[in-house]
Amino acid sequence: MIQHLIYITVYLLVLTKLADVITTLLRIQHHRNESNIIARTVMARFGIVPTLWIIFIISLLIIVLSLLLVLQSEIFIQYGFIFVGWIIALIQGAVAHANWFQRDNIIVRFIRTTLQRIYF
Repeated sequence: MIQHLIYITVYLLVLTKLADVITTLLRIQHHRNESNIIARTVMARFGIVPTLWIIFIISLLIIVLSLLLVLQSEIFIQYGFIFVGWIIALIQGAVAHANWFQRDNIIVRFIRTTLQRIYF
């Protein structure tokens, strides 16, 4: 049962990250439109499209490595992976939703406010 939840979590992480990348590709016109200052800087140097696909590939590598580790871990770690993974998937899905509809939702507003406090 727990392995099914782990694989569902992985599926959600990959699917929502892909949705985030695709909707960002569809909506972002200039790197200055990116709210994440690190991604914005990389986009300015390498371009929007390469940066987004590099981020996606790095995300996939992290997800696969995490999956391999969590399958060998104790049950407590596995439940933690599921919990954190679903939160990350929720955030990625909210970002994709905001990109698609071109308006912030409550999750994106919270993230944007938090990033502005960190960066400025």
